[in-house]
Amino acid sequence: MESIKAVLFEPVGGLAEFRAQDFNSAAAELFDASPDSDLTGSQAYWGLLGLMEQRQISAETSLRLEAFELRAVEHADLYEDVRPSLEALKSLGVATILVSSLSRGAVARFNRNACARRSVRRLRHPR
Repeated sequence: MESIKAVLFEPVGGLAEFRAQDFNSAAAELFDASPDSDLTGSQAYWGLLGLMEQRQISAETSLRLEAFELRAVEHADLYEDVRPSLEALKSLGVATILVSSLSRGAVARFNRNACARRSVRRLRHPR
């Protein structure tokens, strides 16, 4: 039997609830989209990624997008089962790794914020 060596986690919807407002604002301001205000944070995020796939993103737009993502990270609420789940994985010797379409800066801030809240130990982020 093979053992699991690592589990990959997406912060948006996988570890925390994000506000839809931040992703909807990015979609509206950067891509002239009219997102549905009833979307969850995860739905708004995936909708924004869909818009990004359809266009070439300039360096300026990328910087503006990162600002929206950083704001979204500041308002993210970790799910209550994150800490015990990560502790269980650690006790089994399973590595936990953050992977995301969020910018590197937003992922790093999410990791710092989660650790600062003493909710989770630092997760590895591939370089």
